[in-house]
Amino acid sequence: SDVCSSDLNSASYINEVSSATTSPTGHYDAYVLQENSATDIHQIYFGNASYLPTLSISTVYTASLFVKPAGRNQISLVFYGEGNQPIYDLQLGTCTYEPAGTAGSIQTLGNGWFRISTTVTKTNNTNGNVAVVLVNGSASTYAGDDTSGVYIYGMQVEPGAFSTSYIPNTLWANTRPADSLTLKDNTFGQNFDPERSTVMVDAQLDYRPSSKLVQYQRSTLVSFNDGTESNRVSIVTESLNSPVV
Repeated sequence: SDVCSSDLNSASYINEVSSATTSPTGHYDAYVLQENSATDIHQIYFGNASYLPTLSISTVYTASLFVKPAGRNQISLVFYGEGNQPIYDLQLGTCTYEPAGTAGSIQTLGNGWFRISTTVTKTNNTNGNVAVVLVNGSASTYAGDDTSGVYIYGMQVEPGAFSTSYIPNTLWANTRPADSLTLKDNTFGQNFDPERSTVMVDAQLDYRPSSKLVQYQRSTLVSFNDGTESNRVSIVTESLNSPVV
């Protein structure tokens, strides 16, 4: 996937302050977005237009960000000019608002961190600006307390309907191969007997509101095959009461 990420620059009514809290990498390189006392939208976005990616109309994009509460538990990740977009609750670990035409996802990580992602189809402009907006009681316009905020790390914008692994970069787009793992017979086969072995998969799925689930939708967690479609075993998860095949 082509990926573009950048350091976030401070915008109106937000202070960007270096943080003593470790990011998901374990290093002290997270930031804290701290609201001021104004009654306004408390947000942060790309401040230097020369660093902004140019997006394509009618193309699906996903923005993702690692976040952790720092006094404020609600947050939104918003593509510029594309209307209302999902709201995430960092206390509940859920997407509490997901308007039509958007998709929101939240993953629970360790040490209080989450990874949130917003997916939209660009329809109004090619501007690649994505805003991180603090939310209070589902309202994006409110009187700040000059203290509360959230920790952030690893903003990323990429084409596609879901976020991929984070790729650190600064001033230009970066690329990498697809996220995939293939074990050949000479490694996997040493420890797996297809006639006697048991496979257990411990997986944590992204949160999705039940109203947004597609009935009978199937997602593959892991698949074993010989390179063909006719000889394979897959472990899958299915939404709602779909039949087991």
